[in-house]
Amino acid sequence: MFDFAILLYLLAFLSAGFNAFLGGERYTKIATAFVSLAAVVNLSYLIARWYQFGVFSIKGLKDIFNLIILFLGVSAVYINYKVKKDGVYLFVIPVIIILGIAGFAHSSILIRRQFSSFWLAIHLPFTISGTVLFVVSALFGILYFIQEKQLKKKNFGYLYNLLPSIDMLNKINKTAMLVGFLLFTIGLLSGYIWGIYEWNGRIILTSKLLFSMITWFIFGIIIVIKKTKGMSPRDTAFSSILGIVSVVVTYIGVALFIKG
Repeated sequence: MFDFAILLYLLAFLSAGFNAFLGGERYTKIATAFVSLAAVVNLSYLIARWYQFGVFSIKGLKDIFNLIILFLGVSAVYINYKVKKDGVYLFVIPVIIILGIAGFAHSSILIRRQFSSFWLAIHLPFTISGTVLFVVSALFGILYFIQEKQLKKKNFGYLYNLLPSIDMLNKINKTAMLVGFLLFTIGLLSGYIWGIYEWNGRIILTSKLLFSMITWFIFGIIIVIKKTKGMSPRDTAFSSILGIVSVVVTYIGVALFIKG
């Protein structure tokens, strides 16, 4: 199923490309249909694994990549529905495809210690969906700078028309960060409760927990500064890009290089 989902995302990218270069609304609708179907396949894969093992459980990195791709796909469809710009798919789907390739490359890597509990079923989806929205925020922060450059040069050509307006990019950037922080907070708290049950009332400061707290702290500072002192759209975009570095450390550095 995971393989089929990535194929659908590839077809969606090609459809969005056809629409960008050839025009025609039907290609956008086709792209949306492919992304939506791919997200359903990702969800079906998750449910099938749940049914197979009897509990919500992550057995390997491929399962984590599937969750990340699922939330990215849903985010892409929603944002495209709101802004109706082909650039959304053209910039988000390549990230999904890269993650899919990473999922294939690390499909044999299994998580040694298996956990299964009610709190884990809350912790992982909320933490990962929050992380995905941090990534979306950073991605649209990058697009904000690209669009800003087009405006300064008064270059209202192909790239300018492909992307949402600079105001819409700013809105997506800050909304994704705020919602992502809320979801990540729920995930972190449920993970804390899960840890209490898992470790018999004690909390063990593992490397993953440490870097998750660092991620929460960094984005928390950004949001507090924005709410109290105020931040320009440019500063918000830059902060979201800077903050995602901690997420990269958490989900790539910890998962692949740190034994915690």
